[in-house]
This record gives sequence, structure tokens and C-alpha cells, in this order.
Amino acid sequence: MNKNNSDVVPVVIVIVGVPGIGKTKLARFVCEDDQVKVNFGFQPIWINDIHKTFDVESIANRVTTTDGKRLLLVIDDLLVGIKHDDLEKLQKKLTEVVGGRTDTAILITTRSNHVANSIAAAHVLKLQGLNQEESWSLF
Repeated sequence: MNKNNSDVVPVVIVIVGVPGIGKTKLARFVCEDDQVKVNFGFQPIWINDIHKTFDVESIANRVTTTDGKRLLLVIDDLLVGIKHDDLEKLQKKLTEVVGGRTDTAILITTRSNHVANSIAAAHVLKLQGLNQEESWSLF
């Protein structure tokens, strides 16, 4: 069964954890990985100033044409929840920008479990610190 491009939306991945645990570092590591650069074909679009409201239009305005290349949109340190409708609008807008490509992704980092849980259909990666035994194993 083939899906047409209008049925396919960008994958959403959320990295959640306490401040200082390494969410942004992990996101940057992913973005700087040679294989990711080859797959996406250019530097990811990085947004790190969404603190009060999640405004789809303002985000979409930062994402211009990609000349048919893949797109990785990184939203770093998201502190506000995202309504399901807003996420769908953003996914649709990104799909339009990339000309219907099916290999677009959105990577979000947040310190808030509430924010992570508000993002429907996302793959959530929870970063946790080391327990006491794991901490001692470093020495």
C-alpha cells in the first residue's frame, strides 16, 4: 500500500531531561554527525528562542526553500506545550517547503515532561542522570 505525500508528515523526536543533562549537546552531536550531514544535505535549521508561545507561522517563516533537499528542524529548549493542531500545521508547512519529501524530521529538546507529553505522535527520548553505582563506576 503506497501512501501519497499528503499522508506523510515529518517525524517528530523529543529529547527530554533536566537542565544540564546534555539535551542540546546530544542534538548538536546528531546535527554534526557526518552521516546526518550526508542524509540531510545541509546544516539543520536551529531554533532556540521559543519560550512563551509556539507560533507556527513564525517558525515556518524561518524555514525557506530547501531546493528539494531533506530538512532537519531543531527546536531547542522548548518551554511551552504544543497543541496537536499546531504541530499538524507545522508538519504540513514543512512538508510543503520540502516539496512533499517523506524524509523530513523535527527534533525538539525540552526540560519539561509536560511539554514532551503534549507532543502527539512523537518519539520521546528521556535522558536521565547516573545512579550512585554508575557514578562510582566512572572512577
